[in-house]
Amino acid sequence: MHQLLSMAARLSDAELLRRVVVLAGREREATVELVGHLAELDARRLHLAQGYGSLFAYCTGALRLAEHAAYNRIEAARLSLRFPAILDLLADASLNLSTTRLLAPHLRPDNFDELVALARGRSKREVETLVARLAPQPDVAASVRKLPAPAQPAVESEAGVSPPPVAAPDAQGPFPAPITVAAPERSAHRPVVAPLAPERYRPVHGRRRDAREIAPSPGAPAPRGSGWRSRRDLRSGTHAPARGCRPQEAGRGREAAPKPGRAESIAPYPGAREARRVAA
Repeated sequence: MHQLLSMAARLSDAELLRRVVVLAGREREATVELVGHLAELDARRLHLAQGYGSLFAYCTGALRLAEHAAYNRIEAARLSLRFPAILDLLADASLNLSTTRLLAPHLRPDNFDELVALARGRSKREVETLVARLAPQPDVAASVRKLPAPAQPAVESEAGVSPPPVAAPDAQGPFPAPITVAAPERSAHRPVVAPLAPERYRPVHGRRRDAREIAPSPGAPAPRGSGWRSRRDLRSGTHAPARGCRPQEAGRGREAAPKPGRAESIAPYPGAREARRVAA
């Protein structure tokens, strides 16, 4: 199959464009043929005899289709049993699998021609807006959350350049205060705006993994430096110290004394004392 790349590289621009159009038409024909056969296979329930509990499991397991590809083809196959004209619309590219799946719950014998005429040649986003007009959904429930603390603006001098921070000298010796600049957090996933009804939309954002997936299993030691604390460890007081903290002495509530000859610096924060050197 790697020879396909060399064959395509030898084609001229015009030949390559014509070839792509021909291949796209063949793919549509193969897709429509597969959808029609899946409709008959689903009607006969043959996937049960093959050891699959559902047609979706058969498509992803036996046919090796991707989950979204299997779902779209199954929806189109079941819709074609009600409206066989769907196969012709898929063959001439009037509808695609995504728009067919969006229209499937709203198609009836009395509105089939009207909805198909409105959705013919439309993109998925346009059909989503059409469906939002047909079946408006309620607005997203209002929620209240705490806003983050506003960032302190930098004070600029008359020349327009921010002066460097000056650390106050301590009795034990001058230590410049460390400066930490927090980078703005950016979402790893681009938010998606899904239409609910005419002129009303619902933003959909990506989320992190569930805390149960991030947390270690019960009884397993926490990863080194992870800072994870279970509720049981917090009650019993047997949890490992967080990264950067000193362990406590057994039976006492105070911290262990630092080793001789070592210096300990405490990074200042708003309202904290200045850094000082611990005498050996």
